[in-house]
Amino acid sequence: MKYAYIKILLGVFIGVTVQLYSADQSISKKHHFVIPDLSGDFYSDVEMPANTTYHYSKTPFFIAKTPFFGSDLGQTRCQKCLAEIVQPLQKNNNIITIHGISQGSVTAMNYTSKKPENITGLVLDSPFASGNSAIHHVMKNIFPRIANCRGSYYILPYMVRLFLPYYSPGGQQPIYSIEKIPNTTKVIIIHSKKDKSVPITDAQALYYRLRMQGNQNAYFIQKPGRKHGGLLGDSKRSYTEKEKKALEKENLFVCHILNNIPVDPKIKKEYQPNPHQFKPAYDNLIASERKIRAISYGFTATTILGIGYIACRYIPYFSHLPAK
Repeated sequence: MKYAYIKILLGVFIGVTVQLYSADQSISKKHHFVIPDLSGDFYSDVEMPANTTYHYSKTPFFIAKTPFFGSDLGQTRCQKCLAEIVQPLQKNNNIITIHGISQGSVTAMNYTSKKPENITGLVLDSPFASGNSAIHHVMKNIFPRIANCRGSYYILPYMVRLFLPYYSPGGQQPIYSIEKIPNTTKVIIIHSKKDKSVPITDAQALYYRLRMQGNQNAYFIQKPGRKHGGLLGDSKRSYTEKEKKALEKENLFVCHILNNIPVDPKIKKEYQPNPHQFKPAYDNLIASERKIRAISYGFTATTILGIGYIACRYIPYFSHLPAK
């Protein structure tokens, strides 16, 4: 009888050890958190959510720093920075979750729309649905008289190209990229209601589009205040007890959603508001972006025609000049 108990205890010990080892192996192979930075090295708080909230202690995570100087607001250059980290993981059949902040969230959306393989979740902290919208919103806070002028939405992005030469107002924008992200991808949008850098209507438009195209895994966490970025926690900021409880609740929700852990239906409903209330935000943004694209295409066509005219008009003239 004594040996029988020993055998049973030994069997239980081996079984538990195997289960724990298997769990550790599945975590290390399946969960790689890739976190694009806001705009270079100066924003270190991007590391805080991954280190202290929803990732497992044995889960490797990587930081892809999107450029500050020479930024293109999530377009080609930013995506190249992200691709350097993500593509090796995609090739090895890892399951990837990307946590992006501001420009990083836009980079994540634009990249995932092109190469969604093995990317199962996106955490979008303070995203903008269009670089043009973000530029106009920032200018409203800095130079309200200029930004409130008629047509400023369409002119300011081209003026800002003096400082962001790689940015294309008519180029890839998240409000269009979001349409190509698979409906199976979990998308959690977090945004401050009075964000000083990006309008809340951008986040509303993104959420609306996700839900309308059939993504039942899209969630929208709206937070009070004007803070931009680091909405799941900021290591440089002190919080009240009420704020700490809210952060704990939000982080726990993100952890459960990303790791397929059941969530309280009441909390889930709270973070899945009725998308139809955000339809005006989407319609207004799309209307503005279509005009921007028409202006961009018109400018490109005019430039090409101008170069063609000059070539046809003057190249034959120079070709007939006598050689010296």
